[in-house]
Amino acid sequence: MMFKKGDRVKWEWEGQIHYGTVLRKTRDQAKVVEDGCVDEQWHLNMSRIQHSDRPLPTDTIKTSMDAYSIRTFHKVGVGSDGFMYTGKIFKDNKHVLDIVDDGGGGPLLFHRVKKDDDKSLDEFFAAIKEWWHAMGGDAETHEPEGLWVDWQVNERQYGVTGKDYVTRHLQRMEELMARHKVPK
Repeated sequence: MMFKKGDRVKWEWEGQIHYGTVLRKTRDQAKVVEDGCVDEQWHLNMSRIQHSDRPLPTDTIKTSMDAYSIRTFHKVGVGSDGFMYTGKIFKDNKHVLDIVDDGGGGPLLFHRVKKDDDKSLDEFFAAIKEWWHAMGGDAETHEPEGLWVDWQVNERQYGVTGKDYVTRHLQRMEELMARHKVPK
């Protein structure tokens, strides 16, 4: 069977069926990301996997952010403290904001597409706040919009739900604070 990046697949391992998405392939091997587990990447012989029409896990919690999506997110260079990216945010399939990461170590920058559109940024940031809290974010966090972009670009397409992403982020922050004994 032939597979390509993005194909939905299934395989059996120790009596259990697993589902995932092909990340990349070589001649006879596929690197597959297991649904909901970006850190779980399997290297499987092509003969062990089959096509699957099982849909990706999705959030059951609905928020205003469901109307937003990111398209054309690209690495465009290297800055003084990391990679530089640009992207476009759409609301209800209409391009409303541009994203810029200048690679300087600071926050993502969001720019209105239309010069006189004062409400697009306000609506976006209000929806981000709603999403963060609905997904389990318990307190104000630093730059939830950057976390949403990270989830959209790097994890959502592999079946990581927003709730799982936020929960894992909060757990990592707790572990980091405990390790460094940072007071809350």
